[in-house]
Amino acid sequence: MRIIAITVSLFFCLTLGGSAQPADLQITTDPRVKVLPDRSVTIRWTTNIPARSWARYGTESNDLNRTANDVTENGTTHNVTLSNLRAGTTYYYQVVSSAAGIDAVTFVHRFTTRGKFVAYETRPSSPSLR
Repeated sequence: MRIIAITVSLFFCLTLGGSAQPADLQITTDPRVKVLPDRSVTIRWTTNIPARSWARYGTESNDLNRTANDVTENGTTHNVTLSNLRAGTTYYYQVVSSAAGIDAVTFVHRFTTRGKFVAYETRPSSPSLR
């Protein structure tokens, strides 16, 4: 009876432990904002494994009611363009990357557009809630 229990236990250890698990999804570089000349900005960040990504944004930090998708699906370098932005406005944004049912989400960041559409970015000060 003892030999059977050891054999079954060994079989389950080899079967369950032998499969490779995917790496945990992580955002590996903080998002960076680049100003484009047509009242737009591009937000760029990277992840450690290929992921589907997007940005949530809006003019209130607690109401990110717009979404812009990454045009390159399942890559590790992500670029999202926010278009038709208003001059002289503060925008808040959060980037999200998703792979294998796991979401990696950043703090809420912000940038402000100026009169002639020059944007500057400030660093987040506190974690955001999902």
